[in-house]
Amino acid sequence: MINEEDHVEFDNYKQLSYKDSEKEDVQIYKDGKPIGNIKVFLDSEMEDREYICINYTIVYLDTLAKWKPTTERIKQFKKEWGQSNEEICSCLGYDEEDSEDMIMGDDYFWDDEDDLWLNKDASGFQDDDQEIADYLRGL
Repeated sequence: MINEEDHVEFDNYKQLSYKDSEKEDVQIYKDGKPIGNIKVFLDSEMEDREYICINYTIVYLDTLAKWKPTTERIKQFKKEWGQSNEEICSCLGYDEEDSEDMIMGDDYFWDDEDDLWLNKDASGFQDDDQEIADYLRGL
């Protein structure tokens, strides 16, 4: 957890982005890489505008970009984890014609852009794989 006393190295606020965790904190990124979670406060004098305190400075969340993975990282994720309908049906033992509901029930989601099945989550996910899967599911 990043505290207001902690010093976070960055040159420009444009380097920072955040991902809402739907809790009392958000995950902060510098140049697209996670650097930690930080508590979110509400400014009652500004209509409950959300802010964080970073390097002893109030930063309103609506002035920061929301995190999203790079195009290159998304391509890498899809190459590593994506499966065609034929591949996944073969692996799971399903008939290709009537398999969509069963595959979705097995924690996969369909990517229309590249016609691939992708894992919602997997024990083999590493680094930011889960964040990318969550991002793609939210599109």
